[in-house]
Formats: sequence, C-alpha cells, structure tokens
Amino acid sequence: PIRGVTGKGVIPNPRDRLIHARKMLGSPRTMWEQVSDYKARVPEKRVSAHVYFDVSGSMSNVLPYLMNLLTPYVKNGKANVYQFSTAVEYLPLRDLRTGIVKTTGGTQINCVMDHMMEHRDTVHRMLILTDGYTGVPYADAVHAVHADNKRVHVVLPSESPYQTDLASIATSFTVLPPVY
Repeated sequence: PIRGVTGKGVIPNPRDRLIHARKMLGSPRTMWEQVSDYKARVPEKRVSAHVYFDVSGSMSNVLPYLMNLLTPYVKNGKANVYQFSTAVEYLPLRDLRTGIVKTTGGTQINCVMDHMMEHRDTVHRMLILTDGYTGVPYADAVHAVHADNKRVHVVLPSESPYQTDLASIATSFTVLPPVY
C-alpha cells in the first residue's frame, strides 16, 4: 500500500495544499483533498539498464554533455554505466560527475558484446551511447541478442549519427539534438 491523495471529501485536511488556491478562485470551501492508503503496482525486483558509453577519442567533443545527461539515472539507480573503447570498465558515479574516463584508444563493439555475454542473465536491456563507428559485432553476439530477446537501444550524437555498424543488433536508433 502507498499513502496518497485518493479523492475529495468534506472532512477537513490541514495538509491539503490547494485549499487556499480554491478559496481564491471561489471554489467550494467544503471540499478537501483526502489522503489514505491505496494499492499500487511495484516491480518485485528493481531493474536497471546497462549503458555502454563510448569514451573513444572521436567522442571527446560531446563527452561532457553526455555525462551530464547520464548522471541523474545513475544517481537514482536506474542505470549502470560502463565505459568502453576497446575494453569495458564500470564507470562509477563519482567519475561520471567529475568527467573522469579511461580510454584505451580506438573503438570496438566486440568488447561490449563479450561483457553482455558474460552478464547474459542480468542484462535485459542495453543502451549503447556512441558515435556509431564501432565495428560490426561478431555473429555469435548478434545471435545471442536475438535469441535472448535483448533490447539494444543505440543513442547517437547528431554530430555523428552513423548507424550501419550496429544495425544488426539495434532495436532502435535515437539521434540526439546538436550540442551547440
């Protein structure tokens, strides 16, 4: 059960924040918001998305802007961010906030596919934040994505919306508006 506003009634409620506005508008003063418990659907287990964040040199111009977009989701536990170039490494919130990334140079999507295969039971949806120049994923990974019904959403900056390399695994492509 969750406590919240369930309707209006004649019993005065000192926590009704809108009563003063209703008085000013000439609405009836006898109706008050009523708070009580009600049942709500809540997921049994908390699910978070796996975000694979391309930190290669070709992304350096847009990295600060993209990091600011990811921070609230990591803070709320709705996303786990992994940085990748040719290797995948977890990107903690403190590094995301300060803009500290570790790159190995170049970009290779197969390290992301290997990471997804290692965590096959826990990764149900993925977001790959990249400029699209990642190389083509190997065939076993493509097959695993389709066999396990994984959702792979690719987000591309408008400065480089290259979609060809990831077309075989992408559920959707989203191109962000320009940074400048």
